Amino acid sequence: MPLEDYRRAIGQLGWLSAYSRQVILARQMLRCIIDVDEDEFASHIDLDKVCLTSFRAAITIFSSTNFKSRIFSSPYTPEDRPETFYLALNRGLRFFEISVTSGRSSHTFFDKENNGVGYESRYTDKNDKLFVQEVTETISGVNLSTKIIADERAEILCGAPLGGGGPNRDDVHGNNWFVSTHLTQSESWSFWREWYVGLLKGKTIDFEFQAKIALIDNAVWDAGPEAVATEIERIQAEMFLIKAPQVEEVYENSDGLYDVRATVLDPSKLVQSVIDRVSFALSLALDSNHCDLNSMSVAAKMLRHALENCPDDPNALEQWLRNANGLISKGIEGANLAESDELDALISTLTETALQLRADHPEVGEAVKTRTAQRLREITAEKRETVASRMDAMVDGTGVRLRAEYQLDAEITRDGSDVDATAEAMQRSGNRAQKISLAERAKKVEGSGAMSVAKIGMRAKSLVEIVASLFSGIG
Repeated sequence: MPLEDYRRAIGQLGWLSAYSRQVILARQMLRCIIDVDEDEFASHIDLDKVCLTSFRAAITIFSSTNFKSRIFSSPYTPEDRPETFYLALNRGLRFFEISVTSGRSSHTFFDKENNGVGYESRYTDKNDKLFVQEVTETISGVNLSTKIIADERAEILCGAPLGGGGPNRDDVHGNNWFVSTHLTQSESWSFWREWYVGLLKGKTIDFEFQAKIALIDNAVWDAGPEAVATEIERIQAEMFLIKAPQVEEVYENSDGLYDVRATVLDPSKLVQSVIDRVSFALSLALDSNHCDLNSMSVAAKMLRHALENCPDDPNALEQWLRNANGLISKGIEGANLAESDELDALISTLTETALQLRADHPEVGEAVKTRTAQRLREITAEKRETVASRMDAMVDGTGVRLRAEYQLDAEITRDGSDVDATAEAMQRSGNRAQKISLAERAKKVEGSGAMSVAKIGMRAKSLVEIVASLFSGIG
């Protein structure tokens, strides 16, 4: 491709609105960052800071958050016939530049001290060809009065594969030092690696999730990748709970202890909340680049069937959720599915929702009493004692009512003479423990503070696991 085509595309950027221009520049920036020599980066500027600034800019622009926040701008020089464009933070700090002033295409990254590193080419490379293509397709047929058409095209471009189309698009820059080394050097970069690889493939994350990340406080971004990673985990856990509405409320009282209070039960709303929660957890798993579960797997098909065809049959819904959970768990145990955070979240959701339907939905509850009778008779006194002991362990860290009810459920379970009562005690305790486990994960309090000393989140998860294992074979 002639350099003149690149020069023309640079000039055409000035005709676009700020939004369209920023989308195209951000995409070019993400392509170019992996082509800068690693040693050049390391010897001239702080790569971590450059990466965070670049990623923050891209996710802020792609989520349309920049419309209102105006955190990033895209100035150019000169104003009449531009040859150089920038992405800048707060209309001041310029951190990425593309230019043709030297007679070649050049791309440069800058840090806060205005130290720069980049590369230039006499003959435009694949990145430049993609840049020209995106400018040309976005601006085609657009004039001053129809720039909104270009904005609509730019919006679509936000979800397009970063490396362009074609059969090899997943492999574009797939084996490079940036992805294989820098973004895998620590857990602090795990989210960004998945996000970046997703962009290469045209797989975008939840729009609301992106927007929340874009609005993380400046102080957190300035603190570095670890601080940003911690905040992203907090946001993700918070969103998981928001999209996982509870029927019975487990809350933290004024003494910092977990307790329980009743809410009005509406079976139809319970079923809808289960569907919403499972749909969200399933989408996280299927959209993840690190999760082996795919839409063609038997478990995924079972869940789709349950969500789409069983909203009016809560018993069938509960059974499909339980069966899919068993398939996924066996897949992990047999090493056919690799463990991942997304699969863990899906298994936790399936476990809890099945327990919740059994405990809180009257129709499912009646069916469960019949189905569990024989199974509970087969459970040994030793196994009941193990379950009861884990219920006892929940006393530390819970409030008056929840503490008393865990103690009662432990006594009922140890006794085991009333099959229905034992089933209800196990289901109720496991369901509440799952809510506590989710809340602890969201708060990220394990490892700090008084509550972490009790490790109530770990004890809650332990109770959930044993209850789920006992009931998973009931069918």
